[in-house]
Amino acid sequence: MDLSVGSTFALAVTTALYTMNVMGLSLGGGLAATLGVGAVCGAINGFMVGILRMRAFLTTLVTLIIFRSVFDIVFPQISTDIVMNYPESAAWDFLGMGHVLGLPTPFWVLAAIALILHIVLSRGRYGWRLLAVGGARAFGA
Repeated sequence: MDLSVGSTFALAVTTALYTMNVMGLSLGGGLAATLGVGAVCGAINGFMVGILRMRAFLTTLVTLIIFRSVFDIVFPQISTDIVMNYPESAAWDFLGMGHVLGLPTPFWVLAAIALILHIVLSRGRYGWRLLAVGGARAFGA
């Protein structure tokens, strides 16, 4: 169980907003930076729980506090810059406000991600292994 998901999300969203609004990076650059922050936070948790064998509940509780503290320190310093700038990106505008075949673009993104995950989890080796680890059936069913 990872308790630091919300704090990691806050840091990742702040990274996305800062890199695209203030630094002027493209959608791809902002996405890469955002995924990088999330990967670093996850790697910290993974290293402490997986390699150092620390208890997951307590470790992620502490990283929740640390990541949230970093957010609370950094965000007030950059919030005005984030709000005062606007990304000039046609890709960003299309992703947020565009329409394809009469439906919003975020719907198509969600549908594509859901289809890919369905194929990976139901047809791929990874999905079968994941089910074998966490798919205990109830007794008497």
